[in-house]
Amino acid sequence: MDRIGKYLVKESIASGGMAEIYRGYLEGPHGFVKDVVIKAIHPHLLKDERYIKLFLREAKLWARLNHSSIVQVYELFEEKNRYYLVMEYVKGTDLLNVIRQAETLQRPIGIPRTIKIFESVLSALDYAHKFKDDSENIFGIVHRDISPQNILISVYGDVKITDFGIAKASLSTGLTSEGALIGKVDYMSPEQALGMDVDLRTDIFSTGVVLWETLTGNKLFDGNNNIELLEKVRRCEIIRPSSINPEVDEKLEGIVMKSLQKDRRLRYNDATEFLNDLKEYLREYPHRIEEEDIAGFMRELFPEYVKDYTYETELLEDSKVERDDRRGRVFLLIPIFFLFLAMIILSIWLYPKKVEFIEPIRDSNDAHIKIEDAYYTEVGPIDVASLVVDNLDFGLSVGIHEPKEMVRKDMKMGYEQSVEVKQREPSEKSAVVIKKGRLSINAIPWADVYIGKKKIGTTPIFDYEVRAGLIELIFRNDDLGIVRKRRLLIEAGRETKHTEDLTKN
Repeated sequence: MDRIGKYLVKESIASGGMAEIYRGYLEGPHGFVKDVVIKAIHPHLLKDERYIKLFLREAKLWARLNHSSIVQVYELFEEKNRYYLVMEYVKGTDLLNVIRQAETLQRPIGIPRTIKIFESVLSALDYAHKFKDDSENIFGIVHRDISPQNILISVYGDVKITDFGIAKASLSTGLTSEGALIGKVDYMSPEQALGMDVDLRTDIFSTGVVLWETLTGNKLFDGNNNIELLEKVRRCEIIRPSSINPEVDEKLEGIVMKSLQKDRRLRYNDATEFLNDLKEYLREYPHRIEEEDIAGFMRELFPEYVKDYTYETELLEDSKVERDDRRGRVFLLIPIFFLFLAMIILSIWLYPKKVEFIEPIRDSNDAHIKIEDAYYTEVGPIDVASLVVDNLDFGLSVGIHEPKEMVRKDMKMGYEQSVEVKQREPSEKSAVVIKKGRLSINAIPWADVYIGKKKIGTTPIFDYEVRAGLIELIFRNDDLGIVRKRRLLIEAGRETKHTEDLTKN
């Protein structure tokens, strides 16, 4: 198996005009494994400084973004004069494959599920469009390549946008210029196809194109070649989606058509307006659509994922099964304990000797115990060397000395016996084994994490060892002015993963 840096490579996923994409993973102690995607610039482009600058700019820009619906960037490194970008692995497929598979299986995505997908897309775009640097200056990030291929959907129902390779931001200087065509032609806005300068409204148009295609199952702009496609995009002649899909009503069609206006001044001003209209429309449906609905739909379309999904779900349930097993073992031990106790009581009852203790008689000098009704099988003086009473909270031991006098009464003897009371030496306790687990946590956008008053680090935090049991984490983000508490159950010998989204209440 090939290795890139500290990562092992599983397979090659794709190869584009500028880079190759690999799936890999990182191994750590105690069975820790982290799946990743590795993007590497093509070797033949390493001699062109322009491509290297584009790749590095993408890494620096993308790494700043931290949103639940944007694929995360973990690190950038160089090895043997080649640059690698390590990103989050999303187990699933892109929206283009979902649309095609839904059509093949005659299993429509449906309007509510479609809107739920695009809520995540627009939320991510709104975050990127309004992202600020450390000086509170808006970057003005424009993706410029929103397409079904760059919208990923996981088998768990997560929706994430990816590939900021041609994103435009205020920090971009000299890498692209007015008149340059960058992006997939069939998803460009008219101004982008004309080579004009673009702003965030080009992403609004591209998102509208993808929404149109998801609702209809057809391509909005199609042609035999890029020249024909460019001409169609520039003319921007839009077919109403209701003419293809009758389930698209007038209100939803109005939302789609507003996003696809040729004049960008007539489109939504930003992703928030677009998002709010979709949310308001979705409220009219009698039931809520959650990530679980998308996850179930994905497993219907792609049953090859079901095995792995079920396996991982079983892993999450291991702790519950293990607790049930322990509970079953405890119930099994209860009758064994009572049987053992009964045997002890029976052996004491059948034993020929009986010693009954009467309430101690104390004076100012010594402690005394009066012992009566002591039966013995043989006649003679009582020879009691010592008697130690253990497991008493007050920690005393009682030693019985030879009797001062003894009166024999038909095998029944009564006497008073002096008792020495002394402080018992504390017994050495056996070593207590503290069970521990591991904790991997992240926060959106970021957070300092505390356990009690102890700061354990700033997210992301991987493989942190902590005592097993219920713990309380404190997430603190001074930029947002948020302090949030979260209780987690840490399983002994296992890794617990948690992501806290501070952007949500």
